[in-house]
Amino acid sequence: MGDKKFSQRSVGYSSPACLAHEMDGGYAGYLTPDELIQLFNTLLDIEWIGERSACALAAESPSPEVRRFLEEVARESGRFASAFSRHIEDLGGERQTLTTLFQGAAGADGGFSERLALLSEGQSDIVRMLKKALPRIQDDRLHAAVKEILGAHEANHPLYAAIIEAMPHH
Repeated sequence: MGDKKFSQRSVGYSSPACLAHEMDGGYAGYLTPDELIQLFNTLLDIEWIGERSACALAAESPSPEVRRFLEEVARESGRFASAFSRHIEDLGGERQTLTTLFQGAAGADGGFSERLALLSEGQSDIVRMLKKALPRIQDDRLHAAVKEILGAHEANHPLYAAIIEAMPHH
């Protein structure tokens, strides 16, 4: 009889593993669609500012190699901004104009090296945000897209540092 009471009590309290796929991702620690939309809007702004900044810096680059690097950074930033915009739409969100902490090297005061360092900082901000978010992105397609963007930014980081180090400091 004790077994019957135990089984009756446990029926209403069990959470079978076969129902885990129905659990809300946010409950499991994944970013919700609204959180992803907010993150992607922030990253979209930073990428857009990065694109403008890299273009402005490329135009006054002290060497053809640095100019080519900055032109590639601008292309990548534009491509990533477009990707974030598409992801926002796919999640049912809208593009929002945000105020970012990184205002961009294009309009900053200072010499080329200082503005390049500012652009590098903005790109480092993207890396930090993506690293923090990546393990919390449940959707495989979005996870792969974010991982690709993260990889591109991580690959550029040592190049920024090398260029900045090689620049004459006034």
